[in-house]
Amino acid sequence: MTLSGSYPFEVSGDGVMSRARNRHELSLPGPRTLRMRAPEYALDRRVEVNAKPGETVRLSAPALGRLTVRTTFETCQIFLGGVALGYPPLADRPVASGTYRLTLRCPDGDHQTQTVTIPAGASYMALIQ
Repeated sequence: MTLSGSYPFEVSGDGVMSRARNRHELSLPGPRTLRMRAPEYALDRRVEVNAKPGETVRLSAPALGRLTVRTTFETCQIFLGGVALGYPPLADRPVASGTYRLTLRCPDGDHQTQTVTIPAGASYMALIQ
């Protein structure tokens, strides 16, 4: 099995199987569920692998897109798919493309949530008021 991407990511199953790098070569017995992780790009994806013996499987990490978050809630922390990205404003941050839950968690316990889709090779701007 080959997993590759344009940025370093880790592969795990029952523990870390391969540390962060752009390309991974693995031999796995039977069907498996793997995770591709790169917190700096908000990547945390499960991948089902159902390879037959001797079959070559090639998988790719999602391409990067860019996320900008504008909000009046400047003391609230930004989470994308459960990964903390910091505090607003967030400008043109590279993230793995895909659909996520974007959450602002505020110190007073309030939070704002919306679903966002980050396109591969393009930018997305979220405005939260």
